[in-house]
Amino acid sequence: EEQVAEVPTAKPVPNLEKCCFCIQLKLGVQIIAILQVLQVIITWSFALWFFFFGADLINDPDVQAEIPSEAKSAVNFAVNSGWIVLGICAVALWLSIEGVLAAWSLIQIGAEQEVKALRYWFWWRIILICLGSFFFLIGGKYGAGNIIGQLIDLSISLYFSWCIYSLAAAFEAGGERAQAAGFTNTAGAEKAPLLNGK
Repeated sequence: EEQVAEVPTAKPVPNLEKCCFCIQLKLGVQIIAILQVLQVIITWSFALWFFFFGADLINDPDVQAEIPSEAKSAVNFAVNSGWIVLGICAVALWLSIEGVLAAWSLIQIGAEQEVKALRYWFWWRIILICLGSFFFLIGGKYGAGNIIGQLIDLSISLYFSWCIYSLAAAFEAGGERAQAAGFTNTAGAEKAPLLNGK
C-alpha cells in the first residue's frame, strides 16, 4: 500500500490566560484600550497647543539661545512654516485610527456580543509595529540607547497585541475559556474573529 505523506499543519498561536500574569484578560485589554484612547487625547491636545503657541515659544530669545547654531535655521523654518505642526497632526491622526478601534473594542467587549473590533485593532497594531520597525531601521540611529529603547517599545507593543489576540480567541472559543478571560457570555462565536472577515 502506498503511504500518503502527512501535510504538516501550522500550529496555532498560543494564547495568554492572564494579562501581565495577574490581571483578568478582559480587564487587562480594557485598560490597554483606555490608555490608547487617552494617548490620542493627549497627542491631539499637544498638537493644538503647539499650533497656537509653538511658534511664540521657539521664537523666544531664551529658547533661541539654547538651540545649537547649526540647527537653528532648520528649526526656525520648520516651526514658522508649520511643518512641525503638520507632522504632529499627522502622527495624531495616525494614532486616532487606533484610538477609534480601541474605543470600539471597549464597547464590544462590554456588550459581549461580538469582538470584531478586536480583530481590526489587532491587525492595525501589527501594521504599526512593522512600520515603526521599518522606519527605525532606515533611520540610521543605531546607538545602544536607541536600540534598547526600540526593543523595549517593540516588546511592550507585541505583548499588548498578544493580549488582544488572546481575548478575541477566548471569546471565540466560549465555555470555560471565555469565562476565565472575564466574559459572562460563554456561548462562543462561530467564526474565529482574527482570521475570518465575516
